[in-house]
Amino acid sequence: MDNQGWIKIHRKIIDTSFFKKPMVLAFFLYCVIKANHQDNKFIWNSEEITIKRGSFVSGLKVMSKESGISIQSIRTALVILKSTQTLTIKSTTKFSVITICRYDDYQSPTSPPTNKQQTSNKQATTNNNKYRMYKNEKREGKPFLKPENFVVDEKTGVYKLVKPL
Repeated sequence: MDNQGWIKIHRKIIDTSFFKKPMVLAFFLYCVIKANHQDNKFIWNSEEITIKRGSFVSGLKVMSKESGISIQSIRTALVILKSTQTLTIKSTTKFSVITICRYDDYQSPTSPPTNKQQTSNKQATTNNNKYRMYKNEKREGKPFLKPENFVVDEKTGVYKLVKPL
């Protein structure tokens, strides 16, 4: 498997029953990373086997070696994730096919991954700690500050006084 690309983790993962179990959460994230993002085929005993999107083929020893999680902790995580209907497992004598239930909820197929950085589209915000705007009043004999007295420095994002008081 090439280790390139991105996965998505929705914030609602915090609401899962296994979120506060670090080993189970780590194993679940390992499964999401290992899962096929598209259907994949391989040959086993002269037979072509299709592994669906959201599934992957592995065994306990391989998963333990790749994830750094002990085999016993993986067994425990598998029991918990199966009982919460997060994973299904189809085992043979040589390998297991692990499928993430509702994989499309975790990894939406509608937005293809991109390796281009998003452009910044942030709107300038007012920093009220730098100045105060008073409407129709003066403070201690000083004129009130109007928005047109300021511009935003594009490099630093800090408001600067343009028109003197």
